[in-house]
Amino acid sequence: MRNKNVPKSLGTRVWTITKRAVLVLLVLFIALEVSLRFVLGNLDVAPMTVHPSDGRCVGLEPNGHVVYTGWWWKIPAVKEDANKYGYRGPARPQAKPPGTLRIALMGDSFVYGQGVLTNQTISAYLEPMLYKDTGRRWQVLNFGIPGLNLNEEDDQLRQFASRWHPDVVLEFLFSNDFEPPICAQLHHKLFFFALKHVYSLRFFLARSRKFVQMLDPDPLPAPPQVLFQEAFDRFKNEAEKIHARFGVVVIADPMYYFARKTGHRRRLSLKEVAQLHAKFPAWMSQTHLPWLDGRTWWGPHGTLPQIPGEGHFTAAGDRMIAQTVARWLLSSGLLNAPPVQAPSADKR
Repeated sequence: MRNKNVPKSLGTRVWTITKRAVLVLLVLFIALEVSLRFVLGNLDVAPMTVHPSDGRCVGLEPNGHVVYTGWWWKIPAVKEDANKYGYRGPARPQAKPPGTLRIALMGDSFVYGQGVLTNQTISAYLEPMLYKDTGRRWQVLNFGIPGLNLNEEDDQLRQFASRWHPDVVLEFLFSNDFEPPICAQLHHKLFFFALKHVYSLRFFLARSRKFVQMLDPDPLPAPPQVLFQEAFDRFKNEAEKIHARFGVVVIADPMYYFARKTGHRRRLSLKEVAQLHAKFPAWMSQTHLPWLDGRTWWGPHGTLPQIPGEGHFTAAGDRMIAQTVARWLLSSGLLNAPPVQAPSADKR
């Protein structure tokens, strides 16, 4: 029989301490995971399909649906879905009914309506407002997809939304629209699976500036203003190809993003940020596009209601945006201007 008074070897004591430490860490990890599930959302963002058959890099899954509880702090559960064609809202056939005018809303999660029901999105509110204001039949189609950058939104117009023959195309610009494409990120399936299901990983990574830089490590391929002008030239050209008028609604501008990508790694002061944003109207004026400045709507000091801890607009916020956009469309002439004419064959 072994004598209990015989001291354990050093290796045995180290192994015992290691097992106890691992057990404590495991218990703490499980406790943290359980706790975070009460306060963080499920990150179940939009039913997406990568490389659909129409040539896009990413699209909404036709008839797909998710129950969304927030990308950061937990919000009341909201069912988000796509219709049988793969966009959010009523399923309208591609053929346009006689006497009906169409507006295509292009953008990311703000157009899509992340955090609200389908009938609480900007497009859902805008359509009856335009009918009331003009007496004409309008269909406002929601082609927003969470996470798209500006190039992917242009691709969404060219490969998909153009099939519905819109008379007006509105691009909703946000501050992250020049970040890397979401399509490239969706290929890292294992990483995003862990980010979605391991709440502690998401909690610590989302608060790390190095993580943000890791997702976007490459320098800008051209000067910011060149990228900006080229992006809107492409959008305008695509709209002209389908004889649609084109306008821009700015929810947040990308000036701070461009500053960070061109060397400003430190946190800028409020005065410096304000000076950056003051340059944006001059950039927009050089595009020669009608645009609506909604940059006061969003952010910590935004004038429109946002979902707490989420950043997206509430149903009331979307309704207020729709009201402002409706007034702007009427005053800008976008609804009354003659259709864009395609260049004739003899004009080269």
